[in-house]
Amino acid sequence: MEIKPGKTYENIFSSITEVEKLDFTKLYKNGYTNVLLKSDNFVAKYTTLPINIILNKELMENNDIYIGNNPGFIIVKDGMIRYVVINGFLYDTMDDIGKIENGIVY
Repeated sequence: MEIKPGKTYENIFSSITEVEKLDFTKLYKNGYTNVLLKSDNFVAKYTTLPINIILNKELMENNDIYIGNNPGFIIVKDGMIRYVVINGFLYDTMDDIGKIENGIVY
């Protein structure tokens, strides 16, 4: 198995309502752990959505895995994304087991 940083979804969203409509399972299976939200009205440390939200585009590239950072990451097995970890919550993409309870807002 191999651990890799999660990716940030390419689309930039202008409202949290747009993010709520996403198919999170599909995003996980493609290695995404973050979305980019361009909204001056959204202020929070955490979100009840099961994905990390990046408000500052400059933080988009800082998903490195190291002590003190809280990145979303994926675990790859036999070339396939097997697990996704977001804010410490584990989701098994093969068996659809687990639940991401919340994400972090950066």
